[in-house]
Amino acid sequence: MRTSVTSLLSYDKCPRLYAFYKEGWAEHEEQWPGMLQGSVVHDVVNSIAKGVRDEHIDGLIETVCWDVFKTDNSVKRYGPGVRRALGKFPLSWDEVRGWDSEIEIEGVFDNHTLNGRVDLIRREDGVITLVDIKTSKVDEIEHLLWNSQNRYYALILDQMYPDHSIFYEYWCLPTDAKEPSPSKGSFWMKPEHIAETRAEVVRLFGEIESRENHKDFPRMNMSNCKFCMFRRLCMTKMVVGKYVEG
Repeated sequence: MRTSVTSLLSYDKCPRLYAFYKEGWAEHEEQWPGMLQGSVVHDVVNSIAKGVRDEHIDGLIETVCWDVFKTDNSVKRYGPGVRRALGKFPLSWDEVRGWDSEIEIEGVFDNHTLNGRVDLIRREDGVITLVDIKTSKVDEIEHLLWNSQNRYYALILDQMYPDHSIFYEYWCLPTDAKEPSPSKGSFWMKPEHIAETRAEVVRLFGEIESRENHKDFPRMNMSNCKFCMFRRLCMTKMVVGKYVEG
């Protein structure tokens, strides 16, 4: 079986979320503007890491805003939030240029292939640090407790670079006026964490394979259903008659 880190995480959060993605419903559902704004920030950081100079960043923001939102007023409406997020970046752009950005990674675990794309990777002597950028205001410890994304990425990188120590960092760059969460530094993926995460990944792959029809995946009681792009679609499966959002 082959799947992405994002897909595996969606199953762990809510099997029905995984099923909707699997069926291709993401193409038909409207995405939350905050998520799209975050995509703009990621695309701009990716381009800067690949060499875009400071004097071209404003023009880059305008281009990416239009590409993502497809509206003429997107720069005026969403550009300020993107600039606020970029202004909270903890390093100078010169320090980031040359890092690996949006790099594809892949690992094999018990004949199952897990792949993903990492925001930023910093390589030093014997150390690889993956950096996860988020544009919502979430404390990094809270984020690391409920989101296993970085652990899964670190697991893959440990397999790809067995002679390196793997660290991960979470950078909070909110698009609103709030200050980012204070950074608590790098987190080392210890050998016991690698083993635990590998067992978790293999278990999830096994659960998915055991289901005969992923359309019948149950819905889980999620606290963040209101942010899910499939909320309306999911609701139609739960109630009889026409659903009208109140």
